[in-house]
Amino acid sequence: MKGGDKLTRLEKLKMQQIRLLKRLVMKDVIENPMKKEKIIERTQRIVRARQRLEKRIHGRV
Repeated sequence: MKGGDKLTRLEKLKMQQIRLLKRLVMKDVIENPMKKEKIIERTQRIVRARQRLEKRIHGRV
């Protein structure tokens, strides 16, 4: 397996993770429509934190 293949696999896993996260968020929103804004805000914070972490990791390599 080449290095390029690994990256694509990683990207696929990340996309799958994002899809699952979206599905979970929508499930939460449907169950608790009153807390919709709070749930979406929390999820966006998690996603941004992960992006910062990835940027930091890839920046040093």
